[in-house]
Amino acid sequence: MVLQSFVLALRAPCPNVRVPFMPAATALPIWKIHADILRTLEAGNRLVLVAPTGSGKTTQVPQMLLDAGIAGEKMIVVLQPRRVAARSLATRVAWERGGKPGAEVGYQIRFDDHTGIGTRICFVTKANGFSFERCRSYGINAQVARQVEQTCQQILQVAHQQRLYNREAAPASTANTDEALRRCVMAGFVDQLAKRREPGKPECDLTGHRQGQLVRESVVQDAAFFVAANLREAPSRGSAPLTLLSLATAVQPTWIAEMFPQHLSTTVEHLFDATNKRVAAMKLVRYHDLVIERKSQQRDLDPVASGRCLAAAHRAGAFELPLMDHRLKQFIARVALIHATLPELEFAPFDEAAITACLARAFAGLSLVKEAQTAPLSAAFHQHLEKGQSSWLDELLPLAIPWADSRSLKVSYLDGSPEAQVKLQDCFALKEHPSLCEGRLPVLLCLCTPDGKRLATTTDWPTFLAREWPKHRQAVSRKFPGHVWR
Repeated sequence: MVLQSFVLALRAPCPNVRVPFMPAATALPIWKIHADILRTLEAGNRLVLVAPTGSGKTTQVPQMLLDAGIAGEKMIVVLQPRRVAARSLATRVAWERGGKPGAEVGYQIRFDDHTGIGTRICFVTKANGFSFERCRSYGINAQVARQVEQTCQQILQVAHQQRLYNREAAPASTANTDEALRRCVMAGFVDQLAKRREPGKPECDLTGHRQGQLVRESVVQDAAFFVAANLREAPSRGSAPLTLLSLATAVQPTWIAEMFPQHLSTTVEHLFDATNKRVAAMKLVRYHDLVIERKSQQRDLDPVASGRCLAAAHRAGAFELPLMDHRLKQFIARVALIHATLPELEFAPFDEAAITACLARAFAGLSLVKEAQTAPLSAAFHQHLEKGQSSWLDELLPLAIPWADSRSLKVSYLDGSPEAQVKLQDCFALKEHPSLCEGRLPVLLCLCTPDGKRLATTTDWPTFLAREWPKHRQAVSRKFPGHVWR
């Protein structure tokens, strides 16, 4: 059996009068499915035709397309493997239509061009190539023509492998024939391989990190894998357009491994299982970047990779860490602040990558969420600093500063700057405003009345005392007469 590929190209219509087919031509077996061929091509722009040699595929189908008007004002180009075949077929079809080669029907082979301005059917050889200039003369996109040729060759190759050409063999069963044809289609459209995200759902993932949705009217409703011959974009409610997949053919992932082993890759990756709240080592088989098979490999669990996976899952919001407490958050904020204020000390900040790395270090060897939630974190985060930097941090950005009456005042760094909450009446003894990092960072004082309510904030107490306090003094003195207010 033979598969033929027809490429349509722009060309001026033929003014010649058509001559009816000769009876011998219309008696060929291909005419029994004449209506089916036209109906299929009117519904879409692709057709894979499988028929025995001598049934009339090459000589009759181009004439069917021309006489039915499916080609419109375009030229029908029929690709042939050899020059003799292109020349003899063009002569035969021209004779059937009552003309000579070079008029309504022509051919092009190397150094021999028998076409004219009115040529509507042209037989060309593969050796003729799809050069830019030659394709442009026919109005053909050269790149698309090469893609069509590549697809045709893939289909032909699989058809040979599936013995669709073997006329001597016993007739194959319907199931075997169906599988063989689906393998052929997959060979032609494997770059549009799709995998359902959930069984029975239309949402799919494709190669190239693409996403799509199978049209509702598709007959492929249950297959987990399929190839889509037609992809088109449609408006969607989101910002990105919706890619609709149609003309789908169900395929099996085992076929991909058999036919395209060179494009498969196998890796063992550690993935977070949100349902069971654990890390799972999975063997992933990919066709390019599309996962077509996954299998648990828990025996191959790597302690370092497992820790990284748990850390990434936490940062993505999969679970909380009770030991990521106030003191640890203070430490992270202090390191970030000293990095910004004193860059010459070369403190490495805690960016997202650094926090994930510290958590991975703390979770090394763990695989369960409950284990991660009880793992100590402080030591892993302190390892982020170089030797000696911890003492500098405590000296330059302490957690508490000296205050009146030999007391200490707690300092918070969670808002990106040092901040302390004080009673207003305790501040009148201050001679100067407290500061950190060698005087570069004034402490933000949150001034509270005796009942603990915040009155004001300041980073310059002397200026506040001179300019702002007089505005509040009368109201505060009236409300709290038991205190001496300056």
